[in-house]
Amino acid sequence: MKVCPNCAFENGDAAAYCQKCEQSFRGELKTTGQEVQALAYLKLTEATGYLRREEPALAIPLLREAVGLDQDNAVLHAYLGAALAEEYEVEEAESELKTALRLNDQDAIVQMKMAEFKLKLGLTLDAAQHLEIARKLPAPSRETANYIARLLQATRKKNRNIIERKTYNPAKALLKFLKKPAIRPQSKTGTMVNEL
Repeated sequence: MKVCPNCAFENGDAAAYCQKCEQSFRGELKTTGQEVQALAYLKLTEATGYLRREEPALAIPLLREAVGLDQDNAVLHAYLGAALAEEYEVEEAESELKTALRLNDQDAIVQMKMAEFKLKLGLTLDAAQHLEIARKLPAPSRETANYIARLLQATRKKNRNIIERKTYNPAKALLKFLKKPAIRPQSKTGTMVNEL
Protein backbone atom coordinates (compact mmCIF):
# COMPACT_ATOMS: atom_id res chain seq x y z
CA MET A 1 0.00 0.00 0.00
CA LYS A 2 1.23 3.48 -0.88
CA VAL A 3 0.35 6.13 1.66
CA CYS A 4 -0.06 9.69 0.41
CA PRO A 5 2.47 11.99 2.08
CA ASN A 6 0.00 14.89 1.76
CA CYS A 7 -3.16 13.45 3.33
CA ALA A 8 -2.09 9.99 4.62
CA PHE A 9 -4.76 8.28 2.48
CA GLU A 10 -3.92 4.63 1.69
CA ASN A 11 -3.84 4.05 -2.08
CA GLY A 12 -3.32 0.84 -4.02
CA ASP A 13 0.15 -0.57 -4.68
CA ALA A 14 0.17 0.63 -8.32
CA ALA A 15 -1.15 4.09 -7.46
CA ALA A 16 0.69 6.94 -9.11
CA TYR A 17 -1.28 9.68 -7.43
CA CYS A 18 -3.57 10.03 -4.45
CA GLN A 19 -7.19 9.23 -5.21
CA LYS A 20 -8.32 11.47 -2.36
CA CYS A 21 -6.31 14.70 -2.77
CA GLU A 22 -5.09 14.00 -6.36
CA GLN A 23 -1.48 14.85 -5.53
CA SER A 24 1.34 12.87 -7.10
CA PHE A 25 3.84 10.80 -5.16
CA ARG A 26 6.84 12.58 -6.59
CA GLY A 27 9.45 10.94 -4.37
CA GLU A 28 8.23 7.41 -4.99
CA LEU A 29 7.45 7.89 -8.69
CA LYS A 30 10.95 9.00 -9.62
CA THR A 31 12.15 5.41 -9.19
CA THR A 32 9.67 3.79 -11.60
CA GLY A 33 9.69 5.22 -15.13
CA GLN A 34 6.44 3.61 -16.26
CA GLU A 35 4.45 5.15 -13.42
CA VAL A 36 5.94 8.56 -14.16
CA GLN A 37 5.02 8.28 -17.83
CA ALA A 38 1.53 7.07 -16.93
CA LEU A 39 0.95 10.02 -14.61
CA ALA A 40 2.33 12.46 -17.21
CA TYR A 41 -0.06 10.95 -19.77
CA LEU A 42 -2.99 11.36 -17.37
CA LYS A 43 -2.06 15.02 -16.89
CA LEU A 44 -1.82 15.47 -20.68
CA THR A 45 -5.23 13.87 -21.18
CA GLU A 46 -6.83 16.17 -18.63
CA ALA A 47 -5.03 19.21 -20.09
CA THR A 48 -6.16 18.45 -23.65
CA GLY A 49 -9.72 18.45 -22.36
CA TYR A 50 -9.20 22.00 -21.12
CA LEU A 51 -7.59 22.98 -24.41
CA ARG A 52 -10.57 21.63 -26.37
CA ARG A 53 -12.85 23.76 -24.18
CA GLU A 54 -10.58 26.74 -24.91
CA GLU A 55 -9.38 27.03 -21.31
CA PRO A 56 -5.60 27.07 -21.73
CA ALA A 57 -5.04 28.77 -18.38
CA LEU A 58 -6.33 25.61 -16.68
CA ALA A 59 -4.26 23.34 -18.93
CA ILE A 60 -0.91 25.06 -18.37
CA PRO A 61 -0.34 23.97 -14.73
CA LEU A 62 -1.19 20.37 -15.62
CA LEU A 63 1.14 20.45 -18.61
CA ARG A 64 3.94 21.99 -16.54
CA GLU A 65 3.50 19.17 -14.04
CA ALA A 66 3.53 16.59 -16.84
CA VAL A 67 6.71 18.08 -18.34
CA GLY A 68 8.26 18.07 -14.86
CA LEU A 69 7.52 14.36 -14.58
CA ASP A 70 8.70 13.38 -18.08
CA GLN A 71 11.11 16.04 -19.33
CA ASP A 72 12.20 14.03 -22.38
CA ASN A 73 8.69 13.77 -23.83
CA ALA A 74 8.51 15.99 -26.93
CA VAL A 75 4.70 15.83 -27.16
CA LEU A 76 4.32 17.20 -23.61
CA HIS A 77 6.59 20.14 -24.47
CA ALA A 78 4.63 20.72 -27.70
CA TYR A 79 1.27 20.83 -25.92
CA LEU A 80 2.69 23.12 -23.23
CA GLY A 81 4.01 25.42 -25.96
CA ALA A 82 0.62 25.43 -27.68
CA ALA A 83 -1.20 26.25 -24.42
CA LEU A 84 1.26 29.05 -23.65
CA ALA A 85 0.72 30.47 -27.14
CA GLU A 86 -3.02 30.56 -26.48
CA GLU A 87 -2.27 32.69 -23.41
CA TYR A 88 0.02 34.99 -25.46
CA GLU A 89 3.18 33.83 -23.69
CA VAL A 90 5.01 33.89 -27.04
CA GLU A 91 8.64 33.63 -25.88
CA GLU A 92 7.99 30.77 -23.48
CA ALA A 93 5.77 29.03 -26.02
CA GLU A 94 8.48 29.24 -28.67
CA SER A 95 11.05 27.90 -26.21
CA GLU A 96 8.86 24.88 -25.35
CA LEU A 97 8.12 24.17 -29.02
CA LYS A 98 11.81 24.39 -29.93
CA THR A 99 12.58 21.99 -27.08
CA ALA A 100 9.93 19.62 -28.45
CA LEU A 101 11.49 19.77 -31.93
CA ARG A 102 14.96 19.21 -30.47
CA LEU A 103 13.71 16.16 -28.56
CA ASN A 104 11.83 14.63 -31.50
CA ASP A 105 11.41 16.40 -34.83
CA GLN A 106 9.97 13.22 -36.34
CA ASP A 107 6.68 13.41 -34.43
CA ALA A 108 3.59 14.59 -36.31
CA ILE A 109 2.06 16.21 -33.21
CA VAL A 110 5.23 18.20 -32.52
CA GLN A 111 5.42 19.46 -36.11
CA MET A 112 1.68 20.26 -36.11
CA LYS A 113 1.87 22.26 -32.86
CA MET A 114 4.85 24.24 -34.20
CA ALA A 115 2.87 24.95 -37.39
CA GLU A 116 -0.12 26.17 -35.36
CA PHE A 117 2.22 28.47 -33.44
CA LYS A 118 3.73 29.84 -36.65
CA LEU A 119 0.23 30.48 -38.00
CA LYS A 120 -0.65 32.48 -34.88
CA LEU A 121 2.40 34.63 -35.59
CA GLY A 122 1.35 35.06 -39.22
CA LEU A 123 4.32 33.06 -40.52
CA THR A 124 2.34 30.98 -42.99
CA LEU A 125 5.32 29.91 -45.12
CA ASP A 126 7.08 28.50 -42.03
CA ALA A 127 3.84 26.87 -40.92
CA ALA A 128 3.43 25.19 -44.30
CA GLN A 129 6.93 23.70 -44.02
CA HIS A 130 6.13 22.16 -40.63
CA LEU A 131 2.78 20.87 -41.90
CA GLU A 132 4.46 19.29 -44.94
CA ILE A 133 6.77 17.40 -42.58
CA ALA A 134 3.86 16.45 -40.29
CA ARG A 135 1.83 15.15 -43.24
CA LYS A 136 4.62 12.72 -44.15
CA LEU A 137 4.99 11.38 -40.60
CA PRO A 138 2.72 8.75 -39.05
CA ALA A 139 -0.10 10.48 -37.16
CA PRO A 140 -1.43 9.01 -33.91
CA SER A 141 -4.96 8.90 -35.32
CA ARG A 142 -6.89 9.36 -38.55
CA GLU A 143 -8.52 12.43 -37.02
CA THR A 144 -5.08 14.01 -36.49
CA ALA A 145 -3.99 13.13 -40.02
CA ASN A 146 -7.15 14.70 -41.45
CA TYR A 147 -6.66 17.83 -39.34
CA ILE A 148 -3.06 18.19 -40.57
CA ALA A 149 -4.21 17.79 -44.19
CA ARG A 150 -6.97 20.41 -43.80
CA LEU A 151 -4.66 22.84 -42.05
CA LEU A 152 -2.01 22.37 -44.74
CA GLN A 153 -4.57 22.99 -47.48
CA ALA A 154 -5.79 26.18 -45.80
CA THR A 155 -2.20 27.35 -45.23
CA ARG A 156 -1.30 26.75 -48.88
CA LYS A 157 -4.34 28.75 -49.97
CA LYS A 158 -3.39 31.59 -47.64
CA ASN A 159 0.19 31.52 -48.97
CA ARG A 160 -1.08 31.73 -52.57
CA ASN A 161 -3.14 34.79 -51.63
CA ILE A 162 -0.12 36.42 -49.98
CA ILE A 163 2.06 35.77 -53.03
CA GLU A 164 -0.62 37.20 -55.33
CA ARG A 165 -0.87 40.30 -53.15
CA LYS A 166 2.89 40.76 -53.33
CA THR A 167 2.80 40.75 -57.13
CA TYR A 168 -0.04 43.27 -57.17
CA ASN A 169 1.38 46.65 -56.27
CA PRO A 170 -1.41 49.14 -55.52
CA ALA A 171 0.91 52.16 -55.94
CA LYS A 172 1.84 51.04 -59.46
CA ALA A 173 -1.81 50.45 -60.28
CA LEU A 174 -2.70 53.96 -59.11
CA LEU A 175 0.07 55.52 -61.23
CA LYS A 176 -1.10 53.55 -64.24
CA PHE A 177 -4.65 54.76 -63.66
CA LEU A 178 -3.55 58.39 -63.32
CA LYS A 179 -1.58 58.27 -66.58
CA LYS A 180 -4.62 57.15 -68.59
CA PRO A 181 -6.33 59.98 -70.48
CA ALA A 182 -9.46 61.13 -68.75
CA ILE A 183 -12.72 60.31 -70.46
CA ARG A 184 -14.81 63.40 -70.48
CA PRO A 185 -18.56 62.97 -70.26
CA GLN A 186 -20.61 64.38 -73.08
CA SER A 187 -23.89 66.20 -72.76
CA LYS A 188 -27.07 65.04 -74.49
CA THR A 189 -26.35 67.46 -77.34
CA GLY A 190 -22.95 65.91 -78.00
CA THR A 191 -20.82 68.77 -76.70
CA MET A 192 -18.28 68.36 -73.92
CA VAL A 193 -19.37 69.18 -70.41
CA ASN A 194 -17.17 71.72 -68.68
CA GLU A 195 -14.93 70.33 -66.00
CA LEU A 196 -15.35 71.64 -62.50
